[in-house]
Amino acid sequence: MTGVLGLENFSELAAGFVPRTESLSRGEKARIALLMAVAGDSPLLLLDDWDVWQSPDIRVRFYSSILPRLLDSGRTVVVATSDERRCDAGQSVIRLNDGRTA
Repeated sequence: MTGVLGLENFSELAAGFVPRTESLSRGEKARIALLMAVAGDSPLLLLDDWDVWQSPDIRVRFYSSILPRLLDSGRTVVVATSDERRCDAGQSVIRLNDGRTA
């Protein structure tokens, strides 16, 4: 999954090592955190505006490839996003407006 997330240069992740993050972008940090969460065995993943720091290319990969894989794995995935164009990727969609269901 490192390739799909644009982390090809982080080979140490495959060996279980987390690189120093001081020089990484927010998007790279978020992608590494996602990899670490996926590597765990939690049945629930909560991604709160995860895509906001991602490049357009990574966003497309996330919603077209990564999210369907996560859903197929049997996990419950809650994705909070302010990008309504991505809502069609969810199995269930709850829209909020001013903190209330819309």
